[in-house]
Amino acid sequence: MNIGTLFLILIFGACSMLDTHGQAVAEPVSDGLPRSEDFDDIVRQYPYKASAERRAKIVSGFKLIAQCMLRKDIAALMGNPDDSQIDFGPKGPGEKWIGSSWTYYLEKQSALINEHDAKVEINFDTENRVVWATSHGFDGAREVGNVQGKCRFTIRTPDIKIGVRS
Repeated sequence: MNIGTLFLILIFGACSMLDTHGQAVAEPVSDGLPRSEDFDDIVRQYPYKASAERRAKIVSGFKLIAQCMLRKDIAALMGNPDDSQIDFGPKGPGEKWIGSSWTYYLEKQSALINEHDAKVEINFDTENRVVWATSHGFDGAREVGNVQGKCRFTIRTPDIKIGVRS
């Protein structure tokens, strides 16, 4: 390999670690939370229905979600998700890390993906901010942001108090 080829490889590699604004993008790291396979192992039997307490926490927390909120604040509002994934895209050659997603199931008919399951899905960017959140199959279902969402700021919620009414 000649020095020119090596130089091009180094430049290309460095550029692939930058986002569209030229900012460095960290490599994805698992958050250690359950994935879909873990959820199936825990549930073991379908259909699944979340406990009344968990359902209430997810539904009430989802009402407070706003685009650009931090992932840690979502966890404070709704608890840990049933499924946590690292997301890559767009599909095909040149896929790159685009963020992560969490799914909270209120009801799940089987281990297979089903668009009719009652659930909340939240998509985060590479800085752990909500870009899009959607819900299905329950009263109060709504959408926050959009799939192409971009955060130009971060919403910080330092005084979230779980279980306290004002």
